[in-house]
Amino acid sequence: MTDTAYKQRLAKRYAAESRFKFYGAAALFLTSVFLVYLLADIVRKGWPAFIEHRATISVPLDATAIDKTDPAAADYASIVKDAWRAQFPEMTSRADKKQLNGLLSQDASDNLRAMVMSKPDLIGQTVETQVLLSDDADLYFK
Repeated sequence: MTDTAYKQRLAKRYAAESRFKFYGAAALFLTSVFLVYLLADIVRKGWPAFIEHRATISVPLDATAIDKTDPAAADYASIVKDAWRAQFPEMTSRADKKQLNGLLSQDASDNLRAMVMSKPDLIGQTVETQVLLSDDADLYFK
């Protein structure tokens, strides 16, 4: 076996090893790019699930509906529903009112209750508050 033949085979082996290393590095890079793209796509599509939509309405806090000595006992759900319906005076039939109330979440009055409980001096005034929309309305906006 000659020295030149040995060097040629050795050079071919080194070239093959270099190609193999390059292909491995390229495969890892391409896999990383696809993984980043996949994770970014999942986050982009899943992010709206962490957002809830609310509507801002004016709510009159009538002193006859809310007792200043015991504001926790008031029916905030009906207060919010009445204020919500007042925003849409064209909705007059029972079916329209039912659909309109269906746009509000069951927990729509929680924000108002917390506001009045923290500041009972708001009773007798009209306040702006945010009410949580129902699941169907929230999905519509998403």
